[in-house]
Amino acid sequence: LSPWISSFSRPGVRDFSQLTLDLTRNELIVGARNFLFRLDLSNMSLIQATEWAPDEDTRRSCQSKGKTEIECQNYIRVLLVNKTEVMSCGTNAFQPQCITREVGNLSSVLERVNGVARCPYDPRHNSTAVVTESGELYAATVIDFSGRDPVIYRSLGGMPPLRTAQYNSKWLNEPHFISAYDIGLFTFFFLRENAVEHDCGKTVYSRVARVCKNDIGGRFLLEDTWTTFMKARLNCSRSGEIPFYYNELQSTFYLPEQDLIYGIFTTNV
Repeated sequence: LSPWISSFSRPGVRDFSQLTLDLTRNELIVGARNFLFRLDLSNMSLIQATEWAPDEDTRRSCQSKGKTEIECQNYIRVLLVNKTEVMSCGTNAFQPQCITREVGNLSSVLERVNGVARCPYDPRHNSTAVVTESGELYAATVIDFSGRDPVIYRSLGGMPPLRTAQYNSKWLNEPHFISAYDIGLFTFFFLRENAVEHDCGKTVYSRVARVCKNDIGGRFLLEDTWTTFMKARLNCSRSGEIPFYYNELQSTFYLPEQDLIYGIFTTNV
């Protein structure tokens, strides 16, 4: 297969975890530990490399809190692109930060904002996000240093910030976020989490959650909190007298032309 497969690597760079396409330029934008890359889609050759590492003070502050040198790097966890801009968010040595750059020149920084509630502190926690056409950022991540407060959070744009209920396992229970999509009047989030409705040991279920984009939160109850949040279990199973369930969603792909979302599921059995 080697004649048909292209690869890219960089000495000393790890965690090539975020990939997004810039089809207008036929490029792949990659977020790795302490680096952003632009690659030519046709052969994976390097177009541009931009370093984005924590400064020395930030790194020292991180290590003073008991974190290791490996943890106190900048792991890219959000990477979103439109026709003119790239928005990237990184853990930044446990001080999350988001930077907007020119899509054709990653060294050109347009804006820096705090990454809390948009990106996790800890590189072991995952995150997913989507920006709507009107400019709101919907992020599913962990909002606190200790990693005990998972959240689906809206920020930026013209709508008020909203979040899922805090420390409520019926809303989110140790979730692993997979993907997010802006579709019509709603924003959808795909995840897997510990099932609160399963009372015989710890079982993981896959879910799809949804919020309305015009949600403004409650006036008295649920103030600053989603009032339209809903979620449902995703059932991927083999039928039979005793069904066999593939409970752990790993990845999704949205095909807007056919209004379909494909999912890949595995089992932990």
